[in-house]
Amino acid sequence: MVAKFQSAKDFDPVIGWELYQITLDKWHLMFLFNNGWNLLNVAAALSHRTADNGQEYTYEIYGTRSALRLNRLLRERVIGVSVTEPERLTLKFSNQDALIIHDHPDHCSWWFTPLDNPADPTHKHSWSISDIEPHTD
Repeated sequence: MVAKFQSAKDFDPVIGWELYQITLDKWHLMFLFNNGWNLLNVAAALSHRTADNGQEYTYEIYGTRSALRLNRLLRERVIGVSVTEPERLTLKFSNQDALIIHDHPDHCSWWFTPLDNPADPTHKHSWSISDIEPHTD
């Protein structure tokens, strides 16, 4: 597995995506963008920081920190992407909130993937990336 985020440029296709829905299950936190046709799946941990720093917390899929307050991100567009630390990818939203995805070196901890559109089976999104894909510079 590839540990750590490499370059913010790897994630440029995410800029402009609108967060449509957030889904939680036992092993993942799923962020659906663009009316549900693009998925960011988080399988380790994430943090959320509001623009005014009035709220900041970490959510752990397998840990004890499990409170979520992500409604501020719904219907907001991603306006920037940065790798703030090698283990952290930050998505900045149009309301200036930040969603920080945590990488975990021991297992597949995040991935972006397109979803098929049954209303348009010929339309296929092509961009995807995960922490198990090799990076070449």
